[in-house]
Amino acid sequence: MGKLSIINKNMTEEERAEYLKEKEISIVEAISNDEIVEIMKYEINLLQKTLIDYSKSNNIFKEYKDIGDTRLSALFSVKNLKESIHKSSDYKYMPTLIFNLSNILKNSIKIEEHSDIKMDVNINGIHELLGFLLYENNLLTVKTTIKELDYSKTGVSNSIYTVANFEIKKVVLSLPQTYNHNYMLEDRVALPIYKLTQLLQYVNSGAILKYIPNSLLNDKQIEIKNNAILDFRIKHYKDITT
Repeated sequence: MGKLSIINKNMTEEERAEYLKEKEISIVEAISNDEIVEIMKYEINLLQKTLIDYSKSNNIFKEYKDIGDTRLSALFSVKNLKESIHKSSDYKYMPTLIFNLSNILKNSIKIEEHSDIKMDVNINGIHELLGFLLYENNLLTVKTTIKELDYSKTGVSNSIYTVANFEIKKVVLSLPQTYNHNYMLEDRVALPIYKLTQLLQYVNSGAILKYIPNSLLNDKQIEIKNNAILDFRIKHYKDITT
């Protein structure tokens, strides 16, 4: 692990932008196999059942420690997997995401922290992390949401609420000259490092952009971000009034 993230819910957007503009992130180059490729062909209901069975037999449902550039540990469960599939923009990529889950979590970076929107006193904070997975020149933008729970009140561990891909771009990336010393399975491949700002140009999902400071975005991305925030506020208003 490199330097721990300094992002917290009391930071201003300007402070967060100043920090994130210098932030580096490793792209996880997906490892796949024939079983995962076959699962990707399934329709959503069969895919969900098959992925649950696969995850149970391959120890995917467990507590992950020191997630990304944080000291957070959190549990990933069957419920979290179902929510992740539901939230993903293209559920067919979920098998690849799940197969590479450990590396995605290890190489994600924290981009934002906020209080629970429903003001649940049992939740100390919501942490948003961003990661990138490269699969056959498809760049998946993966957002992890972690609910930090007050264990003294709940007796329950933190929860990886979702790990979902919100965007897929066909890209041809030239590998940078520098590599970190964080390796993939069995030390097979060193992961290439990019500046976060280099990769943000490929992101146009409101679900991601609403957590990125405006100064790191272009005009089109800011428009998408503002619309996403407005849609969320309207939905939240309906939820609390019905």
